[in-house]
Amino acid sequence: MESGDLDQPSSSSPSSPIVIDINDKQVYKVAVDRKLNAIKRFDELDKNIFKLYNAVKGDNTKRQLELSEIEKKQREYGSAIEISEKSMDSMSLYYVNEKVDLIMMIEEETKRQSVLQDQLSEVAYNINAVSPRNISSSVNGPLTSHQLLTEIRDLQLEIEKVELEYQQLQSTWDSKRSLLNHLIQEKSDHILSLNKKLEEKEKNRKNLKDLESIIDGLLIKDNKKGGSSVETKDKDKDQVSSGYSIDSFINSIEKEKEKDNKSCSSNSGSGIIGNGSGSGSGSSIGIGATAAATANNGSGTGGSTPTRSNTPPVVGRALTRGTATSASALNLNASLTIPPPPMSPDASKTINQYPLTIKTQSNTFISGITYTLELDTISTLKQRIYDYLLIESPSSLWNMEISSPHNLSLKTLSNTFFASDSKVYLKYILYFSDRVKKTGSNNNNNQDDGNDQPIIYVVNSLEETEFTSKLSQMIDGYLDFYQNANQESVYFRTKMITFLDNIQKERNRLDDTKCLRNPQSRFMRVKSMAFSSSTTPSSSPPNQSLSSSSSFLNRPSSPVFLPLISKSSEINNNNNNHLGLSGSTSPSSWKSCSPSRGSPIAGFINGKDPQQQPQQQLVVGQNCTIRVFITKDIIKTFVCHVQTLVGELIDNLFIKFSKFINMSEKNQDKGKLMPMAEMKSKYVVKIRGLEIYLVNPTIPLSSIDFINTKSRRQKKVDLILIDKSTISKEILDSSINFNHFDVIKNMNSKIDKEEKVNNLSLSYMINKPFKLRLGSLKNFDTRTSPSKDKSIYVACQVYQCGIKIGEEFCTAPIVLVTNPSWLKWMEGPAYNHIPSNAILCIQVRYHPSNTTVGWVNFKMWDYRGRINSGFHQLCLWMDDTPDHIGTLYENKQHLLSSSDGNEANEPPAISFEIELSSPAIIYQHEKLEEIPEDSFEDEELSFSEMQRLTSIIEKDPLTGLTVEERELCWKHRHYCKFIPRSTSKVILSVPWNNPDSIKELYQLLHSKSWSPLEPVDTLELLSSKFLDRDIRKFAITTLQRMNDEELGLYLPQLVQALKHEPNHYSSLAKFLLRRVQLNRQQMPYQFFWYLKVEISNLNVHLHSQWIERYQLILEAFLRGNPKISELSKQYDMYLKLKSVALGVKNVTNNKRKDYLLSQFSTIKFPNDFNLLFNQEYKAKGIDIESCKVKESKTLPLWLSFYNYDPMGDNILAIFKCGDDLRQDQLTLQMIDLMDRMWLAEGIDLQTISYRCVATGLNEGMIEVVGESKTIADIQKLTGKNAAVAAFSETAIASWLKQVNPSEFEYNSAVENFVRSCAGCCVYTFILGIGDRHNDNIMLTKAGHLFHIDFGRFLGNVQTWQGIKRERAPFVFPPSFNLIIGEHYKHFEELCGRAYNIIRKKAHIFLNLFLMMVSTGMPELNHQDDILYLRDSLALELTSDQAYEKFSQMIEQSLGSKTTGVNFAVHLLAN
Repeated sequence: MESGDLDQPSSSSPSSPIVIDINDKQVYKVAVDRKLNAIKRFDELDKNIFKLYNAVKGDNTKRQLELSEIEKKQREYGSAIEISEKSMDSMSLYYVNEKVDLIMMIEEETKRQSVLQDQLSEVAYNINAVSPRNISSSVNGPLTSHQLLTEIRDLQLEIEKVELEYQQLQSTWDSKRSLLNHLIQEKSDHILSLNKKLEEKEKNRKNLKDLESIIDGLLIKDNKKGGSSVETKDKDKDQVSSGYSIDSFINSIEKEKEKDNKSCSSNSGSGIIGNGSGSGSGSSIGIGATAAATANNGSGTGGSTPTRSNTPPVVGRALTRGTATSASALNLNASLTIPPPPMSPDASKTINQYPLTIKTQSNTFISGITYTLELDTISTLKQRIYDYLLIESPSSLWNMEISSPHNLSLKTLSNTFFASDSKVYLKYILYFSDRVKKTGSNNNNNQDDGNDQPIIYVVNSLEETEFTSKLSQMIDGYLDFYQNANQESVYFRTKMITFLDNIQKERNRLDDTKCLRNPQSRFMRVKSMAFSSSTTPSSSPPNQSLSSSSSFLNRPSSPVFLPLISKSSEINNNNNNHLGLSGSTSPSSWKSCSPSRGSPIAGFINGKDPQQQPQQQLVVGQNCTIRVFITKDIIKTFVCHVQTLVGELIDNLFIKFSKFINMSEKNQDKGKLMPMAEMKSKYVVKIRGLEIYLVNPTIPLSSIDFINTKSRRQKKVDLILIDKSTISKEILDSSINFNHFDVIKNMNSKIDKEEKVNNLSLSYMINKPFKLRLGSLKNFDTRTSPSKDKSIYVACQVYQCGIKIGEEFCTAPIVLVTNPSWLKWMEGPAYNHIPSNAILCIQVRYHPSNTTVGWVNFKMWDYRGRINSGFHQLCLWMDDTPDHIGTLYENKQHLLSSSDGNEANEPPAISFEIELSSPAIIYQHEKLEEIPEDSFEDEELSFSEMQRLTSIIEKDPLTGLTVEERELCWKHRHYCKFIPRSTSKVILSVPWNNPDSIKELYQLLHSKSWSPLEPVDTLELLSSKFLDRDIRKFAITTLQRMNDEELGLYLPQLVQALKHEPNHYSSLAKFLLRRVQLNRQQMPYQFFWYLKVEISNLNVHLHSQWIERYQLILEAFLRGNPKISELSKQYDMYLKLKSVALGVKNVTNNKRKDYLLSQFSTIKFPNDFNLLFNQEYKAKGIDIESCKVKESKTLPLWLSFYNYDPMGDNILAIFKCGDDLRQDQLTLQMIDLMDRMWLAEGIDLQTISYRCVATGLNEGMIEVVGESKTIADIQKLTGKNAAVAAFSETAIASWLKQVNPSEFEYNSAVENFVRSCAGCCVYTFILGIGDRHNDNIMLTKAGHLFHIDFGRFLGNVQTWQGIKRERAPFVFPPSFNLIIGEHYKHFEELCGRAYNIIRKKAHIFLNLFLMMVSTGMPELNHQDDILYLRDSLALELTSDQAYEKFSQMIEQSLGSKTTGVNFAVHLLAN
């Protein structure tokens, strides 16, 4: 009976009333209550059973997934172990072969040394046998030294007299013979030329007959088909198509040649090579390819092997100014009258010819042309090439639209154009003369170092003009800078020609080999690129990999080398990422850590070679959600692991969504499906809105920064399908990650090969003293001298790294006059005691007080490594404290004052002369040999000395070493070799005044027993404290172990290190140019803007040497960069934005918007250009309506660019004029580096680091982080007044709940806030970032907190009337603490751990900031500015003490009232 039935009467007797006793009512009520209770208990029991069932079912499912995952990992590990064993076997075999080859090389070298030693002994014996001393002694007995010198001098004069007479006779005879041979050869050439013309004429006549017979045959066939009318039309048509265009081309050529011969004009190019320093004949000389080739059969100049010919080639005709050359390529009827060429100064010598290869626009190599060094110029060479192409390949001239030699330009592979100077012979152009010498040297030494034959590229002169205009656009004052180049600049440009050509060849070789990166090649060094049979061969091009019918699904689902994860790292990671939030679906709901940059972060942050890092340090990330935009309307979503290979992703994508892809085809036949292989060959996968193409199938998704960051932040990754035919091959190739790391290391010895110095005047072999003759002192004011000092003298001292080399040498005191003069020779240390980067400090002192009144430093060795001999005059620095390290140039401050319009007296200038030597003395240290281990004779290291030595090594870079510490460190240098970080301390301790110690230092650094220095620690050796060129070369050798990503991270510091290189043409400059030119991603663009901003921020008078160096490197970079067109478009866009940003400052507030719209509507932007701060963003225009001027002090432009990707969102950016963004750039670099360190240690603090690029003096562009608001804007949303809103604790939490309505979204936002807030607290305190008001702190909708606008750092905070406005260690108000809530303890733990991680790497940050002191930033222009950084890191504390200190600072910041006051003041002010 149901409970509801008790309330109704019985159906059997509806009319009879029911009488219920009161006791029955009670029973009824009790029964009803019992039934209701039973039903309630049943419902609860049913719910509990359902919950238990779901729990058991979920647990079983979880166990099954865990079991399948474990089995999958077991299979993967087994496969990885098997592959590793195979790899080890192959590596063992490789090393065995290497050992055998090394032994053979050692044996050959030993034999060669013994032969050389025998030859040297024989030469020494012969010299002693015929020495003048022996001759004189045998005749007249022993002689005095004076008599011996007199005898030798007389003998030398007699020899020179005989040689002179012989040379005169030889010259007269050679001239007569040369003239006779020339006349004979001229007639022979003329006869051969006429014969050749007759043959060509007969050949053309025969070809014409054959052509007429073919046309007649065609016309007969056409008559049979269409009649006589058709015949006439076809005949006319055929005549037009076959002969008109060629005839018109020939006629234009002949007209141009006649015009040129009448006007005798010459073309002047914009290249740098023709501006040599040599002198030639004043007349314009051009001689044929075989002129005087058979005059003599003597040996060629420079020891080379010239090409000789008795019969001239087709182009073998002499051309001079005024010679009529009307013969065309197809009609050679006119005869040539070739007068004998005028005799040049070198005509009496044997004329050698050398082969030349030219390349046309169609990439066709043409050989058969020769040149002579003595008689050819660029003008004659251009004429010869033009004549040769006119006969052999007229179509190439037609394609390049070249109708005369003046429309023809010659260049090298690296876009270095040759100037057409008729007075400079090729022997004065090093590009030609050096190759002849190298060829001769290789032939003499029987070496095959490659083909040194010059390759010249023939282009239209318009290309030269266009390229020069681009250089002039991107290098301010380029034409003046080029024309006024000094000797060192010309030397740099000349050396860069071959260097850049070799880089271009290596780039082409990489393009040809297509060495795609191994899946884990960024995590593990691989000796060979061989893949297993189940993987794609590394030599296959990317398009073949994509279009191949084989599928990645048939291969192992994991990378070939799977990163191993130890149990300890898994447990540690779970502990770091678990907070136990209420409402979370699982106890481990917080995201696991994954390397955000797709690189072995732990590897290069710890300073170790990323290719040699153990895989246990890597942490596997989580799944990532992929959205595929097949069309704008068809969007599909799926989930994959972040370690999935790109090839697997593409295969899965085409298999899962092939149906929808076929539906998207407009012209697809009904019922016909596109095969998967055809889809892969037709489409390429691209990230939506970014220029990132997934074309390398062998890399994991985690190696792509954008995808890895999205996966860590649980964001979707949007992919789109692009038709491959709409994308250029260059873009796809640039998207491929090449594994050229080992290739670059192997090519270093080839590109950076030092030139062999075949000179007996090497510095280490010369024991004679250095001599200097002091001249006079000009512009010296005697009125400033003390009354007690009546005389003046000059003291000279040689220094290396601040250490004295030899004794001080001085002049005698003379009477104090206005322009004192000495004219006395002085002797300094011997040449073999002068180190590579020695400077001569010249001090002017009063006598007898010995007070220094002025000084100047002078480099002992010049840019070629030769002693800096000759006459010099330098302006003195007028103070009494000489700087022996930092100031290496003369005083030019008077030029700065005069440029500002102020009158300035020129400082005193001292003149001096350094003794000339012939041949010139060249610096060279003695040959290094490996130090035997048993040769160490150091004293035993006591326990106290070990403690002192450890404390010395652990000293930070800001702390100098005392004399006792240096002596101790050098004394036990052989113990320090086992401690890599001791390298800098050992170098600082070397006694530079001892040549044996210097030699031993070089031996130690290059010995195998010395522990290799970590690449990141090597940066210290490139700072201003280490100026020795050999030490800097050692540092660069270590830097070669860095991959491109790590090198790009430290690129700002490396650009600054260029200032401390001894010369323009340095190892660091070559290293940076090579790595930047071979990089295909963002490094070339970053390098360009780093150089531009340095040039614009340096003073042209005080830092002219640095500006010259940066301009030379920038010029070399642009010449060798294949992306110069993209850079030109980007630079053009920058100039237009800059003009608008400067113009808007002169407009009133109410008219700024209209001004912005009017300017942008008239400016024509390029059709496509990359944005300055990130080359992965490509735009096609600007959204004028969305742009605005932000209301702030500098009036920055808020810009919205149309994405070049049609399906991509607009790109937001800010362009500022008025702020020094170099400081923001440096701060963001440090934040990025800290984030990498935290991730390497397994802590993911969800750090937001946007991009910023400085483009010039107080200007640049900043990336805008989307979906974010400033704290001030969030506080304003409360609707309260400024004072109340600034102190509101619930404003931020309420906004976060509003934008994250669901519980899951809000918990995730809180998670992100806790982590990002911890990171912000740590890096703002360490870097001392000031001006932290609520408009400089932002929050994303996902809960990520981050800081912007870093105009104040290193402890420089805002003040008001001398009172600090910011007193809290960092910004942590109660409103932040409210959001953190119950997770405060974990927040405190994250802060403490993150702080200690950075403290362990303190020396890295100190070194990086030290290298940036030379930038001259307002708050970083002296070493003392970095003391705050050292203090904030608290290096004297232990890890536990530092942890406790930071916890106290959190509480101090939470209780500070100044943060809220600053927030309120800023809200009221705005």
